[in-house]
Amino acid sequence: RREAAAARRTLLETRVFLHRGRRCMATATTFRAARRPYDREAQERQPRQTTRFVGRVQYDGTEYVGWQTQPSGRGVQDVLEARLSSLLGGRVYVAGSGRTDKGVHARDQVFHFETPAQESVGEGGEGGEGGGTRVAHVQLAAALSAADDAAVASVLERVLSGPRSGMPPDVLVRSVCVAPAGFHARDSCVGKRYVYTVEEGIGSPFGARYRWVLGRGRRLDVALMGEAAALLTGRHDFSAFGVRRPDDPRPPTKVMRRLEVRRLPAERDKDDGGDGGGGVVIITAESDRFLYNMMRLLSGTLVQVGLGKLSVAGVGELLAERGRKGRHGSLVVKAPPHGLCLERCFLDYEHGAWPGGGARGAPVEDD
Repeated sequence: RREAAAARRTLLETRVFLHRGRRCMATATTFRAARRPYDREAQERQPRQTTRFVGRVQYDGTEYVGWQTQPSGRGVQDVLEARLSSLLGGRVYVAGSGRTDKGVHARDQVFHFETPAQESVGEGGEGGEGGGTRVAHVQLAAALSAADDAAVASVLERVLSGPRSGMPPDVLVRSVCVAPAGFHARDSCVGKRYVYTVEEGIGSPFGARYRWVLGRGRRLDVALMGEAAALLTGRHDFSAFGVRRPDDPRPPTKVMRRLEVRRLPAERDKDDGGDGGGGVVIITAESDRFLYNMMRLLSGTLVQVGLGKLSVAGVGELLAERGRKGRHGSLVVKAPPHGLCLERCFLDYEHGAWPGGGARGAPVEDD
């Protein structure tokens, strides 16, 4: 009887999870259909009449088409815009520090938004919201009326990070604060940290959404991967490890401050006979900029080194050739998106200038 009751509770929780996700996606699609293109230059030329806020958000990218707004309304940006617009009672546009691809996750994506010119705080209502959320709406309306920006940020943070946030369960806004003068989520981001996770052996369904599982019996030579990573640290032209359009004016040179490969302890399945499990290998990169798909291409190539398919010297040749047309070009492999996570955004007002990096405001492209 207890097992049956537990099964019923699990089924109910699953239905609630799926219902919240579908409802938020439907709202995001509606807002996306009415979305006007964001003309950043025009926005910056106009005197700002409303307050700019900066937020940090985490998301599991499995069910999304990426960060950027899409006609389907299934971009993380769409979900944020829909919820903020509902809370603030006017059209809210969100700008991120950069894009992440379909299936890529984030622990620390930075974004900014401004309150609508004429706020009219909506109910923000989602089924099942309790009195605490209604109180928050009253507090938000009072803070907006009093032009108390710090209070607005505090209420938004409390609502969006709470258990009844009105957001899908796989998106969590961790913080909201008033943006410093001159802040722009993209320009003020002077560097990023990406982490790619690889699992040796057969893996587990509990980690499959967040790791590239190599398969039974496959092991990586982490020492060789580390040697190859050392060649890629510093200021280099990374054309061999990025995707660039012919008309893209942005330089392919970037400053890789950190590129490390390390192994975590293995968690073996006691029932696999000892031959199917393996360790978890983490690739961590910190750079001032990332070319499109660069982190996935670097990770995939380092895995080829670890599997013995590409030599450390071959990585050096690829870097020197500044392209993938040489004899090692076919071994530049793009790792799957689900193993990648945007771990940290470094902002200029928190960390200062990136050592050896370009000027503030240099465009940032992402995976």
